[in-house]
Amino acid sequence: MFSSRLMEDLQDQKEESLIDPMGECSLALLNLIVTGRARPYLHNGIMAVGGDGDGDGSEERVGIEGRNEMGFLLWDHTESDTAGYNLGSRLKTPVLPIWITRYAGARLFRAPFFWSKTGNSLLWNFGTIGATGRSEFSSTPTGSS
Repeated sequence: MFSSRLMEDLQDQKEESLIDPMGECSLALLNLIVTGRARPYLHNGIMAVGGDGDGDGSEERVGIEGRNEMGFLLWDHTESDTAGYNLGSRLKTPVLPIWITRYAGARLFRAPFFWSKTGNSLLWNFGTIGATGRSEFSSTPTGSS
């Protein structure tokens, strides 16, 4: 059952490994960790790709279905490279103030944790920003860059 759901989630990326030959985490594996679904796309909802513009012959790609407890942010080498990932707002605005981040294709993931004395109101009320703190987990050992 798990295998058939995984294959369904991978959509047109069924032949791709969840970890690439360089040992990097694929977007599908990242989404599996963050959302519980191994979707290889970061956009919100369903996106039609290809075809004649009227939906004929287009392929549907399913991205992120709803907001999650954790989010994901990324930065590639330039704004246009980053925009190519089509990162949707559902990953940018998680329920809890926790984001996994990745930048410039580095083999490094960071998970900054933000907390507020006023609970989750930080995400809904910009006036509570002063009542926050920050901790960070890094996949890189302490002292290395």
